[in-house]
Amino acid sequence: MRRTVWAAAAVLGVACPAAADDAASVRVTARVARACAATLGGGGTIEAYCNDPKGYRLVLEHAPASGAVFAYRGREVRARPDGRTPLYAARTAEGGRHELRLVQGDAALLRGARVRVEPR
Repeated sequence: MRRTVWAAAAVLGVACPAAADDAASVRVTARVARACAATLGGGGTIEAYCNDPKGYRLVLEHAPASGAVFAYRGREVRARPDGRTPLYAARTAEGGRHELRLVQGDAALLRGARVRVEPR
């Protein structure tokens, strides 16, 4: 067993303690590229993820509208007249699949709509 520990330490370049009772630790750090994406699928399913630890905003880009209301993740969101409606703000890295529904307004509003992730 002790030979296996020494062999692993030699491969990893880690100094092993002399006695089996001594504690040792290894610290590994890495930089991970930010990856964020979102898609609006048929039937109104939005799949979004972002690994930015600061979180992200999910924005629905749609035809200009007034008075339209969407339901997303258990809350109603009033459409912005300029066609850029913030749907959700995450405070940390996360992802998932959720349904988008048009509660009030013309269904044509969602033709050609898309979602965008904006890292914080």
